Parts: sequence; structure tokens; C-alpha cells
Amino acid sequence: MVFDPSEQIRDTGGKLLGQTPSVRGKGKYVCANCFKDYAIREFINSHLKRRNCAYCGRRAPQRISASFDEVLDFIVEGIRSEWVTRTPEVDWEAENFGWHGGRNSATLSDFLIRQLPEMRTVKGELLSDISRSIPRDWRPRMKYDPEPEDFFSYRWDEFADAVKYHTRYVYYRVHIDWQKDVKNRETSSRFRTRPSHVIEEALDAISDLNITCTIAPGTTIWRARIHDASNSFSAAKELGPPPFQQAVVSSRMSPAGIPMFYGSFDAQTAIEETLKAEREDGTSRVATVGKWTTLQEFTVLDLARIPAMPSLFDASRRGLRSTVSFLESFAEELTLPVLERGHEHIEYVPTQVFTEYIRHVYKDRKGKGLEGILYKSAVRRRGINCVLFITNVDCCDNVRSTQLKKPKHGSMMLLESSQRRPRASKEKSR
Repeated sequence: MVFDPSEQIRDTGGKLLGQTPSVRGKGKYVCANCFKDYAIREFINSHLKRRNCAYCGRRAPQRISASFDEVLDFIVEGIRSEWVTRTPEVDWEAENFGWHGGRNSATLSDFLIRQLPEMRTVKGELLSDISRSIPRDWRPRMKYDPEPEDFFSYRWDEFADAVKYHTRYVYYRVHIDWQKDVKNRETSSRFRTRPSHVIEEALDAISDLNITCTIAPGTTIWRARIHDASNSFSAAKELGPPPFQQAVVSSRMSPAGIPMFYGSFDAQTAIEETLKAEREDGTSRVATVGKWTTLQEFTVLDLARIPAMPSLFDASRRGLRSTVSFLESFAEELTLPVLERGHEHIEYVPTQVFTEYIRHVYKDRKGKGLEGILYKSAVRRRGINCVLFITNVDCCDNVRSTQLKKPKHGSMMLLESSQRRPRASKEKSR
């Protein structure tokens, strides 16, 4: 889409919204050094025409700058991928059909340019020229636009609200109206969706993000259990995930009754993460940490290395921006403090639902699913945690007849050893 400089915008009273004089057509040229956004820099470097820059004053023996008009068209095309120009029709629909923020969501061009992360380093005359050369008023497209290609907002807070307070066990069939602040609005399906659609659209883009990895056989994973000092634990069935009947505590990714293997890639992170999940009970507590070895390869979603948000101006990858944002919100939820008992049955639902989709629904382009998730520790700066979709029966003890290449009874995790570490604690094992 190319910006039309003749476009004029009126407010709802029919009055032209004043636009300061544009610099379009003034023959200015700008170099890549005036921007830090990689996509804008790449565009300029592929459209070089002059040896000087009108904004930073740089000169060179070779071509270093592109036409301001062409760069402006490129910038506006990117903005239009997530923002729509304000018109009387847009204002009317925003108020009557419950678009996000209603009439008050309009944003002026100078504020819009300054708030875009890709444009925050643009300063002075260049910033001013861009602001006054684009339409004055905009609204956020992705939050409300009824067009099919923009329908799914991917907003984590909307998805979380739906499965926490509106539908939990049949969310994959129920339509939810995200915009609840406007009453008596049209109930057309273009303003309604299923919470499961949001997840499915996000999962579809995981392969494009290349954020899956494998945990090789023979990898060491640590898992801790905090317990009363009078007890002693050393067996796989004691230090692994609890049996189904004893999995009565909800975690961020697993509801009560569905145990999973939580662990960390170093012993101290495992202990501190487990302590974080514990509640004060006044008893003398110690930590027993088990050293586990993987007996098979695990393909996992690696949320410890979510890629940087693609630029708004990167036409080839900006379609992934919503998925990156969704996964960032999911990963952030996993690091939040453990809730007071009783609240977890509501607050943990969104992350539990998404984890279940990753476990049972996701398939890559080769039809392969995922067997776990990696995520950053909230208690240790460089600590990495994992949750593997295995249970107590998949874990075995280190006995002489067990061979890494031929796991006994199809076991997936081997308990190599355990250490008891005296420690006063507040917490309870995951």
C-alpha cells in the first residue's frame, strides 16, 4: 500500500483536520545512519541515490542516501499494517461497534511516531518532517479491525480473561465478544471469536519463529524437593513428579491431577525455584535435590530465547509480531510469584490451557509435536527451567541393569543420584 498525499481527513463534524505543511516533494534525501531500525536501514541502503544526507549533514564519495519521499512511503506502509487512518466512518464504527478504546483511541501523528519503538531514536528535523508528512489521526488496527486478515488480536490479556471468567472447559467451541464495554452492539461474527482461535493462530507461527530445540539424551536436569527434616527421600518415585492421585497442587503449567516433570539445568536454580513455590508452615525444612539424566531426546518449545520483536517495517516478518507478543506474555506469566492458596485455580488457567495446547495440539510442518517447554528462571539471572510432559512412571532409579542406550521399561528419565541439603525453608515442592 502506497500513501496517497492527497488524502484528507475530516472529523465527525465534517471539518478538515488541520495538517501542517508536508515536506513531500521537497527533494530531500536521508541516509541509513539517521535510523536505527534495521528494516528502514535496509530499505535506504537498497535505494541509494545521493552522496549527502540533508538531516545529519554527512557526505561521502559514494551514494549514501535515499529519497525522503520513498522512505516516507515505506514508513507509512509499515504503520498501516497495524494502524488505520481516522475517518468519519471509522469514528462512527469505533463508537457504535465497540472498537477498542472507542472514540478516545485516536492518536495524533506526532505522538504515534514517537511511541513506535522503531522510531524512538529519530530526532529533530527528520522526526518533524515525518510527523507532518503523514495523516494526522490514527487508530490501532490490530485491536479491533473486522477484516479477516486482522481479526485475531493475539492479545494475551483478552485470551486470559476469556478462559478465566467466561468459558473454561468448552472454550474451544464458545464464541467470546472481546469488547464488553459497549452494550447492545451488533453480534455479527466479525466481532466475535473463539479463545481457541487465538491459540491456534499463535501456534501456527511457532515454526516460522524457529524457537524449538532438542534436549539430547544424557543431558543432566536437576529437580528439588523441599520436605520436613525428619523425612528422607532418595528414590525416583519420591523425587520425580507426584503420582496422578497425589498431584493435588496446581502449578503455572499443570492443573491438579495432571503431573509434569519440572526441573532446572543447574542444582541451585532447581532449589530456589522450588523454594519460591513453597509456603511457610513453621517446620524445619531441608532440600533434597535429584540429579536426573535424560534417556531419550526431547523436542521442546524454547521460551528462554524468544526472538526479538520483528520491526513494524519488516514486511517479510511483521506478521509474526502478534505471536512474539503472545509468547512473551505467556513466558512472563510463568515467572510470576506463586499465588496464595485458592487463587491459583483461576489465575493459572490461561497458562495451563496454553501448555495443554502445546502438549497435545501443536505439530510442526513435519507433523512432530512438542514434549516440553524451556523458560527463564525468575529467581536466578541465568537459570533455565524446563517442564517435560512426562509422569512418575516414566522415571527410573539408577540400578546396574539400567543402560542409557537401552532404558529399562521404556523409561525417559534416570535418577543418577540425590543430595540432601539442610536448609530452612518456606516452600513446598513443585
